[in-house]
Amino acid sequence: EADFSKENRKKLLSTIQNNDWDLIIISHEQFGAIPQDKEFHKGIIEKEIEEIEAAFLALEAESGEAASRKLIQGLTKRKENLRAKLDELADFKKDDELLSFKDIGIDHLFVDESQYFKNLAYTTRINRVSGLGNPLGSKRSYNMLVAARTLQAFHGGDKGVTFVSGTPISNSLVEMYLLLKYLRPKRMQELGYTTFDAWVNQFAIKNRELEFTVAGGIKEKTRFREFVNVPELSLLYNEVADVRNEHNLTIERPSIRGGKPTLVAVKQSEAQQEWTKRIIQFAEQ
Repeated sequence: EADFSKENRKKLLSTIQNNDWDLIIISHEQFGAIPQDKEFHKGIIEKEIEEIEAAFLALEAESGEAASRKLIQGLTKRKENLRAKLDELADFKKDDELLSFKDIGIDHLFVDESQYFKNLAYTTRINRVSGLGNPLGSKRSYNMLVAARTLQAFHGGDKGVTFVSGTPISNSLVEMYLLLKYLRPKRMQELGYTTFDAWVNQFAIKNRELEFTVAGGIKEKTRFREFVNVPELSLLYNEVADVRNEHNLTIERPSIRGGKPTLVAVKQSEAQQEWTKRIIQFAEQ
């Protein structure tokens, strides 16, 4: 941990650069303390600003729900954040002497527990759809994107980064898109999926359903609830995914008596019975 303190960081990065190590293991927090190459970082930000400006132009040609004030505010906020990052890169000088991730000679990034980087910013004109997550993203995830793009540029293609996770997709289908954005930018560009909207229009459909609110009322919600063109999406995902499960991973497991799990039903206590009655009464009301 002390290696990444302010006074030791410069020495550590120089040591990494000047040694031919097979593997360097660091925490997610320590990785975030390694600066990214400024010019490379600047290029990625400028490209994302272009995506937002293209979304604004598309909005001008639309009307009604798609051009709502909330949607315009969201895109404007994201553009402002990216502009602020550009200004920060231009003004930030105290770490100028530090070597960047691009300089220290890393040729592959192996990210364990990669789901911690799923909160990546993305551009969308889709409005009033629940469950898409925050399109502004997080600083941690954006730093990982810059590192991934650095290695992909070094290798001249969609190479140089491996994500490992037990929950690669857990809450939203946006996470599938963001995995492909991280790992397959060149392929996504070839297919025309340069934005979330272009991708989701090909592989998912919106459904409107009535849901209970916290206060007990009923409200209509729109969500992406199902995938379409699943064979094509599966092929795209499996170009980068090596899925391990009980069918293809041989590990020692505890033996089960009789070859099957045994279900043991335990009677409710009096307190649990009373609580169940209260839940039923609440539901009926």
